[in-house]
Formats: sequence, structure tokens, C-alpha cells
Amino acid sequence: MRPHLFVLAFMLVSVAHSQTCTDVEGHVYPTVVIGAQRWMAANLRTTTYNNGEPIPSGLLNTQWQSTASGACAVQDNNAANDTIYGRLYNGYAMHDVRGLCPQGWHIPTDAEWRTLEVALGMSLAESTFTGWRGANENIGGMLKDTLLWTSPGSNTNSSGFSALPGGVRTLQGLFSPLGTSAYFWTSTSTASSTGYARGLADYQTGVVRDPVTYQSGYSCRCMDDELVGVEEHTPLPGTLVLMPDPADTHLLMRLSGTRAVRSTITDALGRIVADGSWRDDGMDVSTLGSGIYVVRAYDGSGRMVASGRFMKR
Repeated sequence: MRPHLFVLAFMLVSVAHSQTCTDVEGHVYPTVVIGAQRWMAANLRTTTYNNGEPIPSGLLNTQWQSTASGACAVQDNNAANDTIYGRLYNGYAMHDVRGLCPQGWHIPTDAEWRTLEVALGMSLAESTFTGWRGANENIGGMLKDTLLWTSPGSNTNSSGFSALPGGVRTLQGLFSPLGTSAYFWTSTSTASSTGYARGLADYQTGVVRDPVTYQSGYSCRCMDDELVGVEEHTPLPGTLVLMPDPADTHLLMRLSGTRAVRSTITDALGRIVADGSWRDDGMDVSTLGSGIYVVRAYDGSGRMVASGRFMKR
């Protein structure tokens, strides 16, 4: 990991744990800031969707194999594991429109996971690969807690992510052993019943990125809808409305209270990914990857006059 990234991560982590988020059942989670993203620093535990309806649990192996709707499980069907490792959710529960994450939080996209990995020192090019990546930088070790792993030799948890080895529930309904792996859903689908996930293993210093079936039971970490350290809440003379949100190919921008001559789009790492003259008919965002972005509008003197956030599908 490059020295300046380590210092930034250390400074942000030391502040982040003073903040928490709470799910619909009242479970309280520590949070951590990595780059410009705020993440849960513990696995989701809710057994209830955000509308109050229960998530089916306690399924037998044959039921887990055959279900095509949302379900969750406790590792090894042992209630004591819920408090430590959280719940394992199949992909149908993770994608359910009733929602798993607390209000103002969401299951991160594949692109948002890549942003996390790049913030810890993985190259942008390597972040796009499937399979194991980031081993040379020990990205996996930075994400893994130093406790409960069978062989925690490379684990530093310098990111504060605190990944614990809660294992998975396989598509056959079986539980993998505790102590050796941690797998997390992203919200990015690769087909009708598969999506990208991330995995950490006891014997690996990297992070695996692969598509998996939604019948698998993986842990969930939620991410704050708001980016950290952007100027969205600074009083500005103008008001910027962005639509649609989420956007697919074209982003309409409606500015009131002032005039602008230039606009930029910045990604979650603070990098400008689009910069050009202000256009009342908006901007083409078709080439942007999935994730959260910030639009800033500037007047003729170069002063920022408005800003807003949108999500790219």
C-alpha cells in the first residue's frame, strides 16, 4: 500500500468508528470511512425487510436448494453465530425491492467495491479482473480482522473493515467451516440469477471477484448513500436538480438561483471523470461505470455555485 494512502486510511478510520447506523430491527453497527465511502464495519443481521415483512429463515437444505425467493440463515444454524458473524442472505433477499439495508444505506455495487479496493492500493486495471486480485498489495489482509481467522498471519485490518470469517451457505444448503473465508454480495447482476460477489480466504492475501448464483448465502455489508467529504451540504448560491436518479445514459441538470458556465463529474475517489461547458440539456453519462458521482457547477470566475449527487446504474 502506498504510504499516503495508508496515512489517509488511518486518519479516516480513527474518526469513523464514532458513528453508527441502525437497521429496522434496532441492531446498531459500527461504521468505517475508506476513501470517500462510509461502510458498515460489521455484517448485516436483520431478519426483517425494511417494510416490516420477515425474511424467511430456518430453511432445510432441500428448501434452500429449491427456493427462488429471499431467504437468510445463521451460520451452522447456531444462534450464537448471529451476534458475531451476522446473517447469510441469498441473492434473492439481497436484491428484494423491500430492502435489507438501513434507510440511507444500500448494498454496494461491483463498481463501489472496486472503488474500495483501489482506495486501498489495488490498481484500477487489476480491479476490473475476475478471480483473485490485489495479493501483492495485501488488500485481503487490510480488509480481514485479526481475530477468529484460522491463520491470520497477513491480516492487519488497517482499513478498519473488520471482515470476520463467517463462511457461506452453499447452493446445496451446506455451511462452509467457520474461520477460513468471508464472502460478500454486490448488487450488480451478471445474469437473471447470478451476480458479482467478493471473497476473502484464510490462505489468500488478495480479494476474489467472481459471479455467483443467487442461491448462495453470503454476508452483506451496507454502504452509506452519501459520499464523505463532498461539498453537497455546503451552502451554495444555486440549487442543482439531477434526473433521473439512478441514471443510465443521459443526465438532465436543472440549475436555479444562479448561472453556470462549466460543470464537472467526480467519482467516489475524488477524480474528475467529466469536465466541460455547462449544457442546459445535461450530460452524457453512458460511459461511466456503476456507482455514486458528484456533479459540480461553476460560474465564469471558477467559483462553485451548486453541486449534487446521483447514482449511475
